[in-house]
Amino acid sequence: FFTDFERQPVGTTGTSGLEVLSPTAAGYAAIQTDPKLSANNFGIFKQYMPVATAPIGAANGGCIEYDKAARSGEAGQIGAFNAPANGSCPAGTVEVGAITFSAPAFTNFENFVQSVDFNMSEKDQIRGRFVYNKSDTLDTTANLPAFYLTEPARFYLFTLGEYHTFTPSVLNEFRVGYNRFATNDPAGNFPYPGLDAFPNVLLNDLGGVNIGPDPNAPQETIQNFYNGVDNVTWTKGAHTLKFGGEYRWYISPQTFTQRQRGDYEYNSAQMFLEDFSPDIIGERSQGASVYYGNQKGIYGYANDSWRVDTHLTLNLGVRYE
Repeated sequence: FFTDFERQPVGTTGTSGLEVLSPTAAGYAAIQTDPKLSANNFGIFKQYMPVATAPIGAANGGCIEYDKAARSGEAGQIGAFNAPANGSCPAGTVEVGAITFSAPAFTNFENFVQSVDFNMSEKDQIRGRFVYNKSDTLDTTANLPAFYLTEPARFYLFTLGEYHTFTPSVLNEFRVGYNRFATNDPAGNFPYPGLDAFPNVLLNDLGGVNIGPDPNAPQETIQNFYNGVDNVTWTKGAHTLKFGGEYRWYISPQTFTQRQRGDYEYNSAQMFLEDFSPDIIGERSQGASVYYGNQKGIYGYANDSWRVDTHLTLNLGVRYE
């Protein structure tokens, strides 16, 4: 028998993530004077958007519009509110600063191998193999570090073979095997008051920041593969005959529904903070379905290596799939 276990944690230099804009302390103070402010949405915003330490650019360069009074005649108006002067920004705007996050980068590997060979008698041998590979890496697709999650991948392989000698000229090999692969991109269990899943909220005037998990999450792939093989080798005179068959069974559930948690994109953070409908896109899928990519396969063959003389051997065979 043979046993081996390895663990290999790999960490690399963190990479700079997307630069986003977030209100400064003065900007937050101005937003909180909005009489139409949604307590629910502002709570989410303040929880995940850190306070910027300084405004960007020259005077008034780090200001975003927060006054929609001039649009009162348009459909979907968001009410007349003139944000007070704050920081270096005049009334009707909100002071913001730039924030860049350094995304950590690591992958942890764990590998386990087990091998067993057992000679039961002169005519029977049993061979077993088991391999387990585990990989965990950090998914940094989300804009904000609070939504970085570990992305797992798991691999399993098991095979058991029995080799039997009927006579010196007749041998049989029988194997069964199992292989499993599983990975998923989790969306986490972040709570969002009033919703059963945390959506992706995209605010264009804040550098396109996306408040929410990886936009491609959740998704999952699993593949279970079972197989059985039997091969017979018969040596008779100048002929070496081989024949056998294999059965394969794949069970593969997969889940990926676009906009499963909802995508909501706003040109203006004010529209989100006052809980208006998105002016760019607001979509969410109906439920999440599982697709089963299941398959079964049957294979058979017969083969003859015929040694015609010392100079010529013919290999003849037929196969069915």
